[in-house]
Amino acid sequence: MASSRPAAFLGHPIQLVTLSFTEMWERFSYYGMRALLVLYMVSPPEQGGLGFNPGHAGAIYGLYTSLVYLAATPGGWIADTYLGLRLAILIGAVVIAAGHFVMLLPGLAAFYLGMGLIIAGTGFLKPTVSSMVGLFYGEGESARRDAGYSIFYMGINLGALLAPLVCGFLGQTIGWHVGFGAAGVGMVLGIGQYLLGWKRLGAVPAAVHPTAAPPRGNRKPAERGRLKRGLLLLAVVGLLQYLGVVDLRSVDGLARGVMWIILLAAVAFFGSVLGSAEYSAAEKRRVGSLAFLFAFSGIFWAGSEQAGSSLNIFAEKSVDLTIVGLALPASMLQSTLPLLLLVLAPLFTWLWPALARAGREPSTPVKFAIGLICMGLSFVVLVPATRLAAGGTLVSPAFLLAAYFLSAVGELCLSPVGLSTFSAVAPERVIGQAMGVWFLSMALGNLTAGRILGLAGRVSAPTFALGMALVVLSAGGMALLLRRPVQRLMQA
Repeated sequence: MASSRPAAFLGHPIQLVTLSFTEMWERFSYYGMRALLVLYMVSPPEQGGLGFNPGHAGAIYGLYTSLVYLAATPGGWIADTYLGLRLAILIGAVVIAAGHFVMLLPGLAAFYLGMGLIIAGTGFLKPTVSSMVGLFYGEGESARRDAGYSIFYMGINLGALLAPLVCGFLGQTIGWHVGFGAAGVGMVLGIGQYLLGWKRLGAVPAAVHPTAAPPRGNRKPAERGRLKRGLLLLAVVGLLQYLGVVDLRSVDGLARGVMWIILLAAVAFFGSVLGSAEYSAAEKRRVGSLAFLFAFSGIFWAGSEQAGSSLNIFAEKSVDLTIVGLALPASMLQSTLPLLLLVLAPLFTWLWPALARAGREPSTPVKFAIGLICMGLSFVVLVPATRLAAGGTLVSPAFLLAAYFLSAVGELCLSPVGLSTFSAVAPERVIGQAMGVWFLSMALGNLTAGRILGLAGRVSAPTFALGMALVVLSAGGMALLLRRPVQRLMQA
């Protein structure tokens, strides 16, 4: 007699395998692009690059990496309301692959069009695949869900590890566009394995399957409210443009405008839930806790994303990358952080359930605080390295390795836990949008990281590293101070 017990993988739902590999290949495509992007833009035209100054390149880098996550909010809403999570992932993967292949073509038009397609595709795929993972766990399984997200995070970092080695090497040795195209090949492989696991993903709860769009006159109040909030957001951005606060016609002005959009979109989500009679008092308190985690997450990613911007340029100009007589491309050093994350992730997969069984698991706000403190210490490590580099010395890569180690520990304390928390705490009927807001925090951090690259060129490198350390460490201290009230809101 056949067993009715659901198929499992290491004690987790078998669907976790398909979703983790889908995310792995999406991250391969993203980090392959990320490893090359700033270096390509600042490289002179005679070397095949665009010849942008670091400030301009940083603004574009911040815009691209932030819009990738900003698109998660409308993408999550469309998936929740119309497409369903399973179909949204497939559509997103196809559009991402198309974007990378467009970037095989020379010229600025293909460069910007390719990035636009990747942004749109990621908006569909990223929030939906992340939220779907949590749906295969039951109530009262928070420690198991956290462990499952750590496995999922291993898939993310396997893609991030391979991407700079493959795309970075091809881009810096054969040609930039070859590296961009290799990222697209990875996404095609992801589409193939996702289709192989398609049937297993049909067990998603019916509550998150798409529903037919009602006639205009019969729209639910909540849906009409979303439309009004969207129109209000556009009106506010238009007003800011009119008043001269932002200028959407320039890259720097567009970056400021996107930052306003991110902040206003987050306020709109939290305000719509907290001010609506549709949600219970307990649901509102839980969503209120997510607002604090959103802010801490944004600060963390502003520090983390220096790896692809200021630290990438630092590695290119000031780090001795000659190993056993071979000069490695700086972009390949971007594999260090995901390698550390892969090595350390099994430890955290075991650690949280073990501490939970012993009754000593730290709360989510404490995990966030630890993550921020480790990220701040990673910049403390770089202070002496930047002082040596300022004197004209090529510094040992050991400084960056130590910084990336601390960053990896911080990320494993914060990022998979944040994914798990937003999927578990948010009301189910807005889970896609809540996951989109989690990625909004990443968008805010990425955009800030890109804009910081311009600042890095106007102050000394040691001052920059020390300033980053103080800001992120202060945020970690604030998270510790607020740990009890935030945890009470989460447990409502």
